[in-house]
Amino acid sequence: MSDESTLNSRLRKLVAKTFRAEQLYSSMRNASTVRADTLASAANDLRAREWQQAHSALRAALNEALSLTSRNAISTRVAALQQQFELQARDASSVLESGTARLVETSKRQEFVHVLKLGFELIQQKARAQAAQVICDELKAVITPAERSSVSGLPLEIAEADLAAEVRVIADKLEQPATNVIPLRRQAGGRTRQE
Repeated sequence: MSDESTLNSRLRKLVAKTFRAEQLYSSMRNASTVRADTLASAANDLRAREWQQAHSALRAALNEALSLTSRNAISTRVAALQQQFELQARDASSVLESGTARLVETSKRQEFVHVLKLGFELIQQKARAQAAQVICDELKAVITPAERSSVSGLPLEIAEADLAAEVRVIADKLEQPATNVIPLRRQAGGRTRQE
């Protein structure tokens, strides 16, 4: 029982840390809109948005993992989450490498508007890779080697199948965009009011 409370307490601390980070990146984005509209502030806003979205997805996934009842299920979910963020970090790094080569070629052709566009895409990919790698490191620190072995305490085929299924579930959830959109129609006393 103490292992379960320890894992839960570490996950809850990570949720709180993630929430604070999410708020920090949100305030960075709000602060950048106040300053003069420059390329540097646009780049900072882009970075902050990527970090905020990554931490928001992590917080939601951790809260969902905490709602599970067994320690083994929680460990499996967190391990799958870690694998998903590792995959995101690798994918973003790969895009960053190929994009850098394209940027150099485009620069040699003196297509500077396209260079600017590629530059912003690379800023986004770098921020995505960095955020995903930081999250991977945080998740590795949460699960102890004993908890990792409890996931692998199952027969190898079952453990890998469970982990692969968890990775697919988490990947689907992380791919969904955040829904911070205010609807045009609002309910007013049971009636729909058009604004």
